[in-house]
Amino acid sequence: MRYISLIAALALALTAATAHAASKSQAEKAIAAASAAVKKAGQTGHEWRFSQKFIKKAKAAAEKGDYDKALMLANKAKSEGELAAAQAKAEKDAGIPAYVHEEVKGK
Repeated sequence: MRYISLIAALALALTAATAHAASKSQAEKAIAAASAAVKKAGQTGHEWRFSQKFIKKAKAAAEKGDYDKALMLANKAKSEGELAAAQAKAEKDAGIPAYVHEEVKGK
């Protein structure tokens, strides 16, 4: 009986592990969503430093077939893009003068 329980537990663990593996389609969709979020942040002038690097690494991982890594990196880039856009809005709403942003860009 213990043997059957052990086999059932292993089968369940293997099924759960493979059920979470990302597919090529999921990785491509995540990369596209990340690119859009980062582009939107860039349009506000608040793109974060490593967002493009994460997208580049996500594309490279997807090309190698490592869709889990690609998905993780794309999600990270998307989060950065969304947070950067939110930061831009928050700073705009805070009344920070435009010339402050221009001085930062010029350096």
